[in-house]
Amino acid sequence: WNRLGYGMEKAATYSDEERLNPLRSLLLESGERRPEDLAGLSFADLRTMLLERNSLDVNHIKRVNQAEAEFWKRSEGYRIGYSDEILQFDCGGQQWVLEMAVGAGTLERPSYADVDYVRELLEEIEFREIPAPAPIEQRWTASSQAVLSPASSTDPSSIFSWIGIIMYLPLSDLKARAKVTEGFKAYSSLMRSVLEGLEAQEHWAKIELPSNQEEREDVVKRIARRYPVEKVRQLRSRFDPKNILGSDMLDELFGLL
Repeated sequence: WNRLGYGMEKAATYSDEERLNPLRSLLLESGERRPEDLAGLSFADLRTMLLERNSLDVNHIKRVNQAEAEFWKRSEGYRIGYSDEILQFDCGGQQWVLEMAVGAGTLERPSYADVDYVRELLEEIEFREIPAPAPIEQRWTASSQAVLSPASSTDPSSIFSWIGIIMYLPLSDLKARAKVTEGFKAYSSLMRSVLEGLEAQEHWAKIELPSNQEEREDVVKRIARRYPVEKVRQLRSRFDPKNILGSDMLDELFGLL
C-alpha cells in the first residue's frame, strides 16, 4: 500500500471557516439572518438555503455558483485512500438530475466531441439564460462489455464521457418545487437537443420520459438505435412472460406495450 501512496494527504490551505465564508457572506447580505444562525451548518446546508431564496432567478443562481466555486477553490488538496473513503460527499437536499453518456473516442485517439459538447451546452445555457446551478458534472470511464450499458462498446480502448446536469428542489415550498420541476424539464430538453447527433444515452436510473410527445418518441427511437431491442423482447417473452419485472417506462422504451 505504501507504494500506491495510501494514506497520503495534502489538506486544504484554508480553514473550514474560511472555506465556507463565501456562502455565509452571501446569505448574510440580506440581513435576514445573523452569523450565529449559520453556525455549524455544512456547505450543502448553506447552498440549500441560498438556492431556496430564488431557485429560478438567473442572476441569483450565478452568484450562488460563484460562491460555490470559491468554496471548492479554497478546498483544493488531495487524499489517497479506498474508493469508499473518497468517493462520497453531501449532495444536500433533493434534486432533479439527468446524466448522459457520450462516446469520446479512444485513449489513443480521443475525439474531444464530449468537450465540444459541454462548451456548446454552456453557451446555450448563457444564451437562453437558464438558471443552471453548479455543477455540470463531467467524468470519464472505460467502455463496458454489457450490451445494455450506455457505455457499451466492442472496442476495449473506447472511452465514454458522462455528463450530468442538476437542479435542486426547495424542501417545503410546493409551488416552488413545481416551478423548479418545470424548469428542469426545459433544461433537460436543451441538453438532449445539444447532444443530437452524438448518439448519447441517458443513465438508466435517471431516465424521466418527457411529457412532450415528440421528445418522448425521440427517447424511444434513441433507445432502439443504441440497444438490441428485439433481443430484449425475445428474452422477456422467454424468461418473464407475465412481465413481473417490467414497468410502464421500460415497456414503452422497449416497445412492449
